[in-house]
Amino acid sequence: TFSYLSYGELDRRDANGELKGHFRPYDLALVLSYGRKFTSDLAMGANVKFLREQIDDKKAQAIAFDFGGRYDVPNSQLSLGVNLQNFGTKVKFVEESFDLPLNVKLGVAYKLLDNSIAVAADLNRPWDNDVNIGLGIEYTPITQFHLRSGYRYSLGGNDLGVVSGLTAGLWLSIESYQIDYAFVSFGELGPTHRVSVLANF
Repeated sequence: TFSYLSYGELDRRDANGELKGHFRPYDLALVLSYGRKFTSDLAMGANVKFLREQIDDKKAQAIAFDFGGRYDVPNSQLSLGVNLQNFGTKVKFVEESFDLPLNVKLGVAYKLLDNSIAVAADLNRPWDNDVNIGLGIEYTPITQFHLRSGYRYSLGGNDLGVVSGLTAGLWLSIESYQIDYAFVSFGELGPTHRVSVLANF
């Protein structure tokens, strides 16, 4: 996958505030992924990520790795997952170097009512922030349609208020196309709406 985020054209000014031109800061991520199902119960995968950020004539870049796995407990509706993120090189911006934000996630899911309902929970342990816990539920009335809702809480308290952990969304499959919509509340900053479309060919 390829992600590019531009912050638009910004003014370049000197120490006295005089305009000295313009520049376009951006973030870029190139991700190569590989996954494999080793048995009917065990699947594992990995990402290799090239990351780059540029502000005016200053830039920082790094290479990072993610590793993940899922285990479906035999003869049950229980699934367990683990995800290790951002193992990689240090990032140097101007004169300062720093580590990428390591992150470990542990998850569990259980399916009910002939797999039409899935209940999930995860524990997210970022090395540079508070531990947070997520709870979610997904309802699948038909194979092509999923409804989702969840809540994430930081053990240090949600900085933007209690409502900021609320999420909801839906997933719809129409022939070779998939549409995904997500609502994410940022509390005092208001909500965001994300829509993605995937085409298989």
